[in-house]
Amino acid sequence: MRIAAEYTAPELDSVNFAAVRPLVSTAVADDLLTPGESAHLATMLAALGMSWQDVQRSDPELYEHAFVSAINGGQLPEVRSPHILQKKGEIVHFESD
Repeated sequence: MRIAAEYTAPELDSVNFAAVRPLVSTAVADDLLTPGESAHLATMLAALGMSWQDVQRSDPELYEHAFVSAINGGQLPEVRSPHILQKKGEIVHFESD
C-alpha cells in the first residue's frame, strides 16, 4: 500500500494510526475491553500491519487505557519469558523494570 500511495513509512504509520485511534477509543470508552472487542481490534491492527506496540509508541495514554480496560474485561496479560523466578504453576502477568 505504501508504494502505490507513495507514502513514506512514517506517513503511512500516521495514516494507519489515524484509522485505528477512533476504533480503540470507542472500544475502551466504557473502561471495559471485552474479548470480542479485543479480537476485533487485533484483526484491524493486523490488517494495517500494526501491533499494540505501535499503538503504545503512537499514543502511550491510549495504550494504557486499552491495557487497563482489557484487564477490567477479564483479560490478564501473560509474560511469556519472565525475568523473575516463579513457582511451579505460577503465571507472571506483569513485569516492570
